[in-house]
Amino acid sequence: MIATTKSKILKVYSSMFVEASSLLESVIAITIIATCLLIATQLYTTVLHNSYSLSQYQANFKVEELWNTAIIKNDFDDAIYNLGDYSIIKTSQNFDDKSDIQHIQFKVVNSKDTINHHYLYSTRKDEQ
Repeated sequence: MIATTKSKILKVYSSMFVEASSLLESVIAITIIATCLLIATQLYTTVLHNSYSLSQYQANFKVEELWNTAIIKNDFDDAIYNLGDYSIIKTSQNFDDKSDIQHIQFKVVNSKDTINHHYLYSTRKDEQ
C-alpha cells in the first residue's frame, strides 16, 4: 500500500516538471533575448536623443502665441522678447518687394542654437 501511494505521488510530482532542454535551445533563447534587448536599447537611445527639451516646446508655443497676437493686433513692428533662458527676435519686411505681403520672422535664440520661424501675411483685406 505504501508503494502504490508512493508511486502515485511520484507520477504527480514528475508530471509537473518539463524535460531538460538541450544546450542548442538555450543558446537560441539567449540569442533571441539578446537581439530584443539590443533593438530596445537602440530605440530608447534614438528617442532620448531626438526628443526636444521643455524650453524648446515653450519657445515654439511662445512663437505661436506672438504670431497670433501680431495678427489680432495687426502689430508687425520689429521687437525683441527676452524670456528666461531664450530670447525671440521678431523682424518684419516686405516680401519680394511687394508692399501688401509681409514676411515675418521669429528667431528663437538660446545657448545651444538658433531656430527660425517664417510667416507670410497679406495686408490686403480680400486675401486674409
